Amino acid sequence: MINIDSKYREAYDKDDKHIIELFAFEVINVIKLYQSLEKVNYFMHHDILTNAYNRHYFNKFLEKKLEEAELNKTRLTLVTIDLNNLKVTNDTYGHECGDKLLMTFALGIKKEIRSTDCFARYGGDEFQLLLIDLKDQEVDALISRIQQYFEGHPLMYKEQRIHISFCYGIARFPEDDFSFGGLISKADQYMYVQKKQFHLRQTMQ
Repeated sequence: MINIDSKYREAYDKDDKHIIELFAFEVINVIKLYQSLEKVNYFMHHDILTNAYNRHYFNKFLEKKLEEAELNKTRLTLVTIDLNNLKVTNDTYGHECGDKLLMTFALGIKKEIRSTDCFARYGGDEFQLLLIDLKDQEVDALISRIQQYFEGHPLMYKEQRIHISFCYGIARFPEDDFSFGGLISKADQYMYVQKKQFHLRQTMQ
């Protein structure tokens, strides 16, 4: 609200009122433009479906944190996460259900991590999580909490109870690698080992 007042009666004539209206109109336009820019900025950095950060933002964030960690001797933990059974869910219940699975998964992880950590959808059913300055036992405890959370919070879709699980791989700076590409590659390798074991268990059931 904009209020322009005077101690004098009828201090403003018709031209003054017109100028005030023009000023108010311009203020409204500036506010709308700012809101539009905020929206554009948000979607430049976030995945539209899950509201997690997107790949572009995560890559820049990781590069920045690696530079800071090298200077400050900070410990970083990169966790590559692959959601299980997205294709099976899409094929069985449809892509609407698959989308809900992705959204539910992202929301569950964001509930458990800190505001200083960075969680991103990297593509398809793959996600990346960067944990800042956590010890190994703290990382293990966090992953365990996330797994327990999903055990107690399956996706309910049209009276179907869909279990949510994931495979993951961990790479640590500086122990496993110093570089951006090296950390991503190491975490991927460890995740694929888990993924193979997961598929092997499924075929044996």
